[in-house]
Amino acid sequence: MGDSEHSEWRPRRFAQRCAIAAGIALLAVALAVFLWSVSQGLLVMFSAMLFAVMLNGLAQTVSRHTHIRRQWVLAVTVSVVALVVIGVFVLGAVRIGQQAPQLHHGLTEALHQIRDKLQQLGLEPGSLGLGSLGAGSLKSGAAFFERNLTTSLELVTDALIIVIAGIYFAVSPEVYIRTLLMLVPPRKQQRIRELIDELGVGLWRWLLGRFASMLAVGLMTMLGLSLLGVHLAFVLGLIAGALTFIPYLGTIISLAPAVLMGLLQSPMIALYVLLLFIGAHLLEGYILSPLIQERAVHLAPGWLLTAQLLGSLAAGLFGIIIAAPVMVVVTITVQMLYIEDVLGEKIRLLGQ
Repeated sequence: MGDSEHSEWRPRRFAQRCAIAAGIALLAVALAVFLWSVSQGLLVMFSAMLFAVMLNGLAQTVSRHTHIRRQWVLAVTVSVVALVVIGVFVLGAVRIGQQAPQLHHGLTEALHQIRDKLQQLGLEPGSLGLGSLGAGSLKSGAAFFERNLTTSLELVTDALIIVIAGIYFAVSPEVYIRTLLMLVPPRKQQRIRELIDELGVGLWRWLLGRFASMLAVGLMTMLGLSLLGVHLAFVLGLIAGALTFIPYLGTIISLAPAVLMGLLQSPMIALYVLLLFIGAHLLEGYILSPLIQERAVHLAPGWLLTAQLLGSLAAGLFGIIIAAPVMVVVTITVQMLYIEDVLGEKIRLLGQ
């Protein structure tokens, strides 16, 4: 091959490399756009897997201590969980249905009292960026909560998919694991199986920590509000316990209605309610969490808040709720497949 052929080959080879790089970049962008567009569905399926992890974890724990076959324990576990959920939903729905109008009325009065106090001080709510703090702002707030928190057809459909698919995943996990491993080269299948096992352990321990926190915060808040004489203590405590599932942001969301209800009685009661919430979450964070730290998973606040922000952009409120367990999966995957396998460093995996 002469010098002229060499000189012609080099530009052609460079052009081929550029075309390949551009094609890979376009495929990556297309894949990212596709995943973003179906993020809601992916999060629903991830939630089903999380539900399966919960069922499987409960079944394995009971089976290990009773020596009963896992299949029988799983069947009983599914039945018990279904009865508990139905019971809580029915009893809670009846109680909330009775007290929800009072809560709405109380929040309305609290907002009007805040507006009147500001006007007595010569301040207009609008000048403080608080809007009118009247009927318009209340309707806007009610519309927000109705869009995000009330039982809609879409949420019910997602919940049914999560429960049904989660039960299928829990009953025969090996079927789905083997199907997934078929997509992986044989030499990598054992490592991917190890990753799946670690993800199951990490998610189960994260769930244990969240359930313990939800129960503790809910009971402490309910009891404290009852002792303070705050109206609707049951509903407010239920809200506080349920929203503890969402780390950090759930606390802020549940605090607002409780403080407003306390303000309806007096500013001092509102202050006591604020101190109660701070104390409950300090006890949960600094006493309860260390006690269950051996079985729980702790996520760095900065990364978790970033994940919640991305989750809200991808799937709204549902994305915020599911952001923490997604972060557990991402963290363990990066630790095993990149830090250990690529960098060759040995580290303590999240949840161990």
